[in-house]
Amino acid sequence: MRRALLFAALCASALAGACDVPTDGSSALSVRFSEPGIRVIVGESRRMNIAVEGSRELGRADVRFESLDPSVVRVTDEGDVIALGIGTGRVAASLRSFEQAGRDTLEVTVIAALSFDEIDVDEASYGQLVTVRGRALDPAQLEAFSLGGRTVRVASWTPADPGDPTSLESLSFWVPVGAGAESSLVGLHSTGATASRTMRVAQGDLHEPNDAQPVRIDDLASFGNPDLSFERGSGYDWYRFRNLPDDATLEVQLRLPIELVFGDVIVSAPRATREELPDWSIESTNFPTCGRRRVALDRFYYLDEDVTDTWFSYPLDLRGMDSIDVVIQTVTPPTQDLRYQVRVREGLVTEVPRDVTEPNDNCRQARPVPTTAVELTSHSGNDFDWFYVDVTERSRFRAGLVCSQCTEFPSFASLALFGDPDTATYDASRPLTRLASSFASAGEVALVDQVLEPGRYYLVAHNGFVRPLRLMLLSTSLSPVGN
Repeated sequence: MRRALLFAALCASALAGACDVPTDGSSALSVRFSEPGIRVIVGESRRMNIAVEGSRELGRADVRFESLDPSVVRVTDEGDVIALGIGTGRVAASLRSFEQAGRDTLEVTVIAALSFDEIDVDEASYGQLVTVRGRALDPAQLEAFSLGGRTVRVASWTPADPGDPTSLESLSFWVPVGAGAESSLVGLHSTGATASRTMRVAQGDLHEPNDAQPVRIDDLASFGNPDLSFERGSGYDWYRFRNLPDDATLEVQLRLPIELVFGDVIVSAPRATREELPDWSIESTNFPTCGRRRVALDRFYYLDEDVTDTWFSYPLDLRGMDSIDVVIQTVTPPTQDLRYQVRVREGLVTEVPRDVTEPNDNCRQARPVPTTAVELTSHSGNDFDWFYVDVTERSRFRAGLVCSQCTEFPSFASLALFGDPDTATYDASRPLTRLASSFASAGEVALVDQVLEPGRYYLVAHNGFVRPLRLMLLSTSLSPVGN
């Protein structure tokens, strides 16, 4: 009877005598939410959008709202959702006077209000790992996270203890290069909630000062950092790595800012210590001493390509070393603080097996020069192959080296001949002298051609590129010549 009266009332109110509400049954009607789910911050409210399908006369006032999870969400008669507890709840909507009409449900996710309650330091430097504690800090839900207008790179996130309502989430991040001395930490949640807090930022990275003296790095694993900086007016960072792994290769990998272009960065290893340092740098200003202790290396790697979006690798041979210095510097001091990323990896893995002459990485391991052509493999920019030749009478010595895979600039094959200028014999009191050297790019031949007096000489073959896995072919000949 009441349903019939409602039909009559609705039809009587319709313009031009037309009745838009079905009178032959309510199954033609339905109520629909405009979205499948919403997110609401705990303690806040939000009005749900609904539509009645099948009638232009029915609206929000004819809809009945009900919370199916009253501990999470409450709903008013007008369709306002009130978030009560963190979690997921459902709200149902139906037409009040039409039991057969279609119903709909809406999923309501209630989240904590975004807040920065605690920061573990009063002042931080570029690249320093800082932890903020608060609520709604899940980085997957943060649409923006910045410090001083610079994007913050998140290291880790720890959720709150669900069994402890007072527990806070923890979010650790690296302080970005370029943040001002007084910077605002700002977060924007996907729900639209925002939070901010002021931080003091030291104008330099966490390893400063390391321009005039090295900063000691004892833990290589913790050295990786996305926010180190070339400071304005300096551009020079000096690191000393200690507690090195035994018999390994160290890779210093860099990712550089767009402001740095071709040839703007140098990586060098100016100092290394060990009981007996193999002579692995034929470009050193101190020429090989063939076993004498030496504590200075001048090994430079120049940035030769745009590596803004890729990691560029600088391999360093650590075999027998107990420490090594690494300097990363710009050719020209920058006019602003420039961010660079760095990471260190231990144990350079090679896909090419060592050749038959290995190990021959220093003159103490030198092998006799081959009498027939032999293939050599270069496993890093620091892999030098040492050979010796004993000359019993005045002879012409020729050696050729081809690098068939040296296809990437500035890769090249390098060949050098060392000996004593007077007697060509080993003298531990002074370094050997480089008598001849030659370089060749892909498909060319690095050729050494020298007339030698009797004595022992050392031939060093090398791939002059910092990347490994260059296949080379070496051939030699020795023939007597007259006076």
